Amino acid sequence: MKSKAWWFVAVLLLAAAGGAAWWWLRGDDGAPKYRTAKIEQGPLQAVVSAGGTVNPVVQVSVGSQVSGQIKELLADFNTEVKQGQLIARIDPESIQYKVRQATADVDAARAQALQQQASVVAAEAQVSRARLDADNAARDLARQRELLDKGFISQAAFE
Repeated sequence: MKSKAWWFVAVLLLAAAGGAAWWWLRGDDGAPKYRTAKIEQGPLQAVVSAGGTVNPVVQVSVGSQVSGQIKELLADFNTEVKQGQLIARIDPESIQYKVRQATADVDAARAQALQQQASVVAAEAQVSRARLDADNAARDLARQRELLDKGFISQAAFE
């Protein structure tokens, strides 16, 4: 008989534990929950929650004299800023690239100008050589004509 009583008590305890677990885990029954605190005297805080659109008192469009990628943004949309305050840094790499490209273009133009000047000097040298050759040919012609007139050379040698 003792063993039947022991089983009866075990089943009863198990049923009680299951009922307590069900009551504890049954979830929210829709009843409001309250928070209690000790009553104290102090300042009141008024908090208002509302939805809507906030419009600025003053809105200013900001621009830049140069364009480029923004490297660092120091102010965001709706951030209050003061006059003279730095709000963004533009990445100088693209501007430096353009400066380096322009410098390279200038150097290339200078090299081309020097090459053209050298071509002009070479052409002037060719002109001088051609004048010298023309002068030598004119002197040879005069000498050959003089030799022909004196009869020292034949007409065929002169031609």
